[in-house]
Amino acid sequence: MSELTTGQGGFPPNWGVPSSLYNYKTQSEESGGYIWCGDNPDTRADDIAALQEYSDPYDPPIDVPTLFGLPCYADRRRDLPQYNQVVTLG
Repeated sequence: MSELTTGQGGFPPNWGVPSSLYNYKTQSEESGGYIWCGDNPDTRADDIAALQEYSDPYDPPIDVPTLFGLPCYADRRRDLPQYNQVVTLG
């Protein structure tokens, strides 16, 4: 039997994928790309490893603000109208 771990799920260390937001206007899920989860700022080597292994080099799905310690895509956008469903009770 194999050992169970709490590994990265195949991602380079300190990288992850956030939960997506549902955009009610476009009827689609959006995530903003891979996020940096490390305690320290990322390095160029971290970026290169992630880009080489997990991205299309012509359209890298990396949520760049997380590289500078800023909130992820979902946290930056969750209060915008297109991500909130309006329910009207009559």
